[in-house]
Amino acid sequence: GIHYLMQEIVASLIKRDHIAVCFDSPSFRVELYPKYKNGRVKNAAVISQIETVYEALSACGIQCFKFDGYEADDIID
Repeated sequence: GIHYLMQEIVASLIKRDHIAVCFDSPSFRVELYPKYKNGRVKNAAVISQIETVYEALSACGIQCFKFDGYEADDIID
């Protein structure tokens, strides 16, 4: 997952001057609907690296957005 994400970021930077990367945070949706994202396989290795990726991209000057209670789709919308 991290390798794929970095490939996409590099490809986007080649085509554009600016990009923004949005990250998920735990949201209220599971409380509203317990089966939300049920059946999706969570990769513990990727999850454990997300904060490091966020910090590294931010340090490189790439705009990163992450807000408590919101998923990346919410931020993009």
